[in-house]
Amino acid sequence: MALSAVFLLLIPLAIAPGLLFHFEVAPKAVLVLLGAAIALLTGSLPINRKVRFLFGAQLLSLGVSTLFSSDPHMSLAGTNWRQFGTVTHAAVIVLAAIGCRPSARKAISIAGWIAAIYGILQYFGVDPLQAPATYLIGEGEWTIVRPPSTLGHADYAGTFYLFGIFAAAQLLRENSQRWFPIAVILTGTAAIALSGTRAAMLGLACGGAVLLLLTRPPLKKIVIASLIATTICAGFYFSPAGEKMRARTRWFVEDASGGSRLMLWRDSVKLAVAHPITGSGPETFSTQFPRFQSRELARAFPDFYSESAHNIFLDAFTSQGVVGLLILLALCAAGLSTAKRKPAIGAGLAAAMTAQMFSVFIIPTALMFYLLVAMLSDDELPWQPPSWIRYAVAAVFLVFAVDSFSVASLLQTTKTQLEQGKFSEADQSYQKATKFPVRGNTAALWYSRTLLENLSKTSTLADRIATTQRLKAAARQAALTSEDRHNAFYNLAMADALINDFPSLEAHLRQAIQVAPNWYKPHWILAKALARAGRIQEAEAEATLAVDLEAGKHPEVSQTLAEIKLNK
Repeated sequence: MALSAVFLLLIPLAIAPGLLFHFEVAPKAVLVLLGAAIALLTGSLPINRKVRFLFGAQLLSLGVSTLFSSDPHMSLAGTNWRQFGTVTHAAVIVLAAIGCRPSARKAISIAGWIAAIYGILQYFGVDPLQAPATYLIGEGEWTIVRPPSTLGHADYAGTFYLFGIFAAAQLLRENSQRWFPIAVILTGTAAIALSGTRAAMLGLACGGAVLLLLTRPPLKKIVIASLIATTICAGFYFSPAGEKMRARTRWFVEDASGGSRLMLWRDSVKLAVAHPITGSGPETFSTQFPRFQSRELARAFPDFYSESAHNIFLDAFTSQGVVGLLILLALCAAGLSTAKRKPAIGAGLAAAMTAQMFSVFIIPTALMFYLLVAMLSDDELPWQPPSWIRYAVAAVFLVFAVDSFSVASLLQTTKTQLEQGKFSEADQSYQKATKFPVRGNTAALWYSRTLLENLSKTSTLADRIATTQRLKAAARQAALTSEDRHNAFYNLAMADALINDFPSLEAHLRQAIQVAPNWYKPHWILAKALARAGRIQEAEAEATLAVDLEAGKHPEVSQTLAEIKLNK
């Protein structure tokens, strides 16, 4: 197996609980940066000129959007939840372009198989690496399980299984060895069903339909396979083991419109229209969207945090403008236009496009998407960039990889020390992490919140004062660098409350409101603070707005308004 194929196998599976902070994401980011650097130094691009041009256009668009970004550093380094900034995105494209060798199909199939097996085990409560409680939702007989496998969330896992399934289907068409691809296809399909991911199920159906259109197998085989699959699925669904699947079906029925997505998409277009040419910048959605979130969406989901548009096309539109959207559409068209050459790969691209209309790229799914496009457009005359470009870009990737790994390791040490009550040692580890220029200050909000939660564990007054100073400093830094600024300003206000600094508390709550005008919580806390200061009319106005925005989902907010009215 080629070296690049080894990285394609490892990246989707890499998790490091207890070793690295953001353990599902950081290892993937480090590996894709390392893999791209090594691929640049040792490989060439076996893709045709058209796709090389589109990949280059994507890189240029990302660069321009970062230059004009609302937060250039965040666009460059990426957010904590997916670490998919411009440099990592570029590494994904480079690794996909160089790694699209025949061995890549087997690597994707193996990765998909292992991830699917892990996801299936999670459904049945077997998980040696992650706590099952973190992906169980609901109570009693209506409890559902959303197995994340190694991908961080069931939606991403379900989408990733699609790549393994269709890569294996291509192997089945090309090789005489049949047991392995058949096992991958069956396991991946079962894992999608058990994940409860509707987008992946729709993607599988769409990809299967495209494959049937491209290959036109005998109708008899289709009917027999469909009957067997239906019988097996029905038997499992109505068996005791299918209890959580039946509960998930109930959730489907109650949430037929997909929760917040329709309103989220509508409001995301408002953000995109505000920055039509270059977008607001890669990875800046969570900092910019709260200003465009409608009152309707806020009232329907008052505690929902929108970290993305949950649609790869809207994500491109909001982050890179219309240029980025057109490039993504052109990449999809370029791949599908040559689907007949490798029918299963083309069907896999169609499946991925369908599923990712309901979620955004993370590192593994973006890597697989670009890889499928590259596979469908390979060339007999590989091309290699000039040496100085390859060395310079590889050096950047290596610097970012070292930075990401070092910060993730130090933050995990900080977390462990905080859990042990070693506040002074934890601060030393955290301060070391902040010295790294790329990801050093990305955890300021987490650090300040954790200190606030653990403040009661301090044993002496001196320790309490020192810890309060540390959390206040981290909270101030978070207000400058956090990916969810409204939460950062709200958190800073809570730090102000610790030292009874009313003027700062009011100022920071109003800043939170400015960033996220339709979020009920800062209005509510501001109302309580104003009431204590004797500014009853202002307090009543803020409390009334908070009650309207939280739409009756939090009785304590209505109680605050009632108390303010009672004391008028």
